[in-house]
Amino acid sequence: MAGKWNGDIPAQNKRRKLRMKRYKLDYKKSRSCANCSYCEDTDILLFHHLRDKIIEINQIDTSITRFDEEVEKCVLLCPNCHAIRHK
Repeated sequence: MAGKWNGDIPAQNKRRKLRMKRYKLDYKKSRSCANCSYCEDTDILLFHHLRDKIIEINQIDTSITRFDEEVEKCVLLCPNCHAIRHK
């Protein structure tokens, strides 16, 4: 056996997902819309990929390293500015 059994895998995954959710929210709280500087409710800010998208940010639910790598390719936009960019 390669490693020692660490107990309840589903509970560990749940803790990782919760930690990742907090990490994403903290990331957003320290920023504003890259276009209009909106920052009143940072929970609504959206990640907009500028280049080389490998995975949707919302699909990254456990890996902070993967999040940090992918978010470098993004800007945060409010819903209005995001909709305008996709026109």
